[in-house]
Amino acid sequence: MFKEFLQNEGLSLERLHTLVLLADAGSLTKAAGNDPGRQTRMSHHLRELGEFFHIALTERSGRTLKLTPKGQELAQIARNHLSTLQTFARSVQTAEHEWAIGAGDSVLQWWLMPALGRRGLPPRWSLQNLRTAEIGSRVADERLDFGLVRSDAVRDSVEAAQIGTIKYAIVVPRRLLRGNLSTKTALAELPHATIGTDGQLTERLRKIASDLGSVFQARLKCDSLGLCLAAVRTGRYAAVLPTYILDEETLAGVEIVEADLEELNRPMALIWNRRTVEMLGRDAVETKNALLAALWAEDEERRREG
Repeated sequence: MFKEFLQNEGLSLERLHTLVLLADAGSLTKAAGNDPGRQTRMSHHLRELGEFFHIALTERSGRTLKLTPKGQELAQIARNHLSTLQTFARSVQTAEHEWAIGAGDSVLQWWLMPALGRRGLPPRWSLQNLRTAEIGSRVADERLDFGLVRSDAVRDSVEAAQIGTIKYAIVVPRRLLRGNLSTKTALAELPHATIGTDGQLTERLRKIASDLGSVFQARLKCDSLGLCLAAVRTGRYAAVLPTYILDEETLAGVEIVEADLEELNRPMALIWNRRTVEMLGRDAVETKNALLAALWAEDEERRREG
């Protein structure tokens, strides 16, 4: 059936894997892990694979070797092929599948982790701290089983279900209180800690302050919500924080300024690739449903407490 197709040399799983590695890494140097010897072997694999199909799979862009459009197309075909074979191999082994899920650091730490502690979920997980765009990309090309992203960032190529909404509050240490604070004074007159990498949140805070006739300026820029929370706990900084990270210890030493921050709300979704779920079968469907139930339960519990 495939005799004529396979009569020439150059096609192998190793060569297809090399193509996928280049597609994922973006450059041959990164794909080879900065190993010159491996880079040479991978270069040979790509050339031989191109000769088998009689097309150019790569092209030069400055000093970087990148995939041509046909190379990208074949890389996706190869990724699907290898993923299917890997799924079959797992299905005939007794080892449990390790479910890979990506989200931002704070969502992993304060939202997903408590959900994974609930009953009914499988025990083996790989948690990956990633940016929103990369989560969508990895779920779409089946490098991740699941992802947690903002609902407005869901791609057409993946399936999604809403799991709740991130809501924000102005959190002020009691030592900074000077009578009753309005939203305007809480944003403009107190030293704030904020996430320097979240430009969307900062812009929205600036707009809220501007609409109130004031200016929002952060005094302390942090790389994570954990650092912002630590800054609040020093008693020296206020912060606009998602309510899901506020634990009893933090709430004991702060006041929540009553404010209308609806425009900061971020509906969140669990995303997955339909093909991944179909390939992994009943286990994937049951895991997806159990994960959704656990995430919904976490959101419901937060809303009751808040």
